[in-house]
Amino acid sequence: MFKQRALTALWFTPLFLGTAWLGNPYFSLLLVPVGLVALAEFYRLAPVAPFLPLGLAWAFVFLISPQFSLSLGLWLTLLVATSFLWLLVFRASFTAWAWTVAGVFYVAWMLSHLLALRLEVGGREWVLFTLLVTFANDTGAYLVGRVVGRHQMAPAISPGKTWVGGIGGILWAVVASLLLSQLFPLSLGYALALLLGVGVGVVAQAGDLGESWLKREKGVKDSGAFLPGHGGLLDRLDSLVFTAPLVYYYFIWM
Repeated sequence: MFKQRALTALWFTPLFLGTAWLGNPYFSLLLVPVGLVALAEFYRLAPVAPFLPLGLAWAFVFLISPQFSLSLGLWLTLLVATSFLWLLVFRASFTAWAWTVAGVFYVAWMLSHLLALRLEVGGREWVLFTLLVTFANDTGAYLVGRVVGRHQMAPAISPGKTWVGGIGGILWAVVASLLLSQLFPLSLGYALALLLGVGVGVVAQAGDLGESWLKREKGVKDSGAFLPGHGGLLDRLDSLVFTAPLVYYYFIWM
C-alpha cells in the first residue's frame, strides 16, 4: 500500500503543482475534470441516488465561475431555483435533491476557491502554498501515524487515524508553512505563517474525517479506485476542499 501511494504521488503531485504554476487554461483543464470525478464519487457515497446530470452540470458552472464576473449570490440562487424546479417537474425525492445540491456545494463550490485564488494577483504562490502545506499535512499524518501512532482519534469513523498522527500532520503543515513563507513572496511573518499552518492542518484533518464518516455510513473503504494506494480522487481532495477556502479568505482578508 505504501509503495502504491508513493508511486501515485510521484505523478499526481507534480501534475497539480505544474498546472498551478502555469495557470490558466492548464489549471482549469485539470481542476474541472478532477472536480467532476470527485463529485461523482461523492454521489456514490450518498444514501440515495442523486440526479447526476444536474449535479455535474452545476458543478461545472461553479468550477469555472471564478473566471466570470457574475456574483456568487447569483450562482447560488440559480442553483437552488433550477434544481428545485427539477424536483417539482420530475417529482423526485427531496432527499435526492438535497444530496444533489450538497455535492455541488461540498465539492465544486469549495474547490472553486482554488481557481479563484489562482486568478488573483500573486495567486500562483498562494495556490502552491495551499497545495504544498495541505499535502505536507496529509503525508505527515500518514507517516507519523504509521510509525508511532497508537491511540485512535475517531475509531468509529476512521480506525486508522491516531492522535499522534494528527499532531504529526499539523507539525508537518506548520514546518511547510514556515519554509514556504520564506521561499515565496507571501508577506507572511513567522507568527502568521505558524497560525496559518496550524489552521490548514486542523481543517485538512476535519475534511478528511468528514469524508471518512460518509464512507463509513456507506460501508465502503474508498470513494473510488482512480488513484492506486489512495482510493478515489475525493479521497485525495477531501482535505483540499476545506483548506482552499481557508487560504483564499485569508488572502482576501489580508
